Amino acid sequence: MATNKRRDGGASMARAFKAALMCALLAAGGIGYVHKTIDQDRLGRELGERENQLSDLKEEHRRQTAIHSMLTSSDAIRERVRLHHLNLAQATPQQRIFISVPSAVGYPAITGVTPSAVETVKLARLPGALAAVAH
Repeated sequence: MATNKRRDGGASMARAFKAALMCALLAAGGIGYVHKTIDQDRLGRELGERENQLSDLKEEHRRQTAIHSMLTSSDAIRERVRLHHLNLAQATPQQRIFISVPSAVGYPAITGVTPSAVETVKLARLPGALAAVAH
């Protein structure tokens, strides 16, 4: 005799639940794969942009270094002094102040020298016009 479909004990419900679960797992795996692929694509584009930025910054750094070395060369400085009629000359030994800094960790107190005395010495050695401006 044929079995009655109404009396199969919920077997069809279990099969439907199993099929829905398999579909959900398959869909979750597909969504995860698509999400991962989109992230990889986005990161690849960001990497390309950052590499382009890096090459631009390296080029700018190279250009700035060349300009810096050109502007700080003694020939370029002499040319600018001549061009702007600055009439600058080398400092004489009397105009130079040499400061020695001890290399010890604990600096010993320097006797007889106060900050105001150092400023007075610096200002006294400046040419007249510059000393008046410095005050």
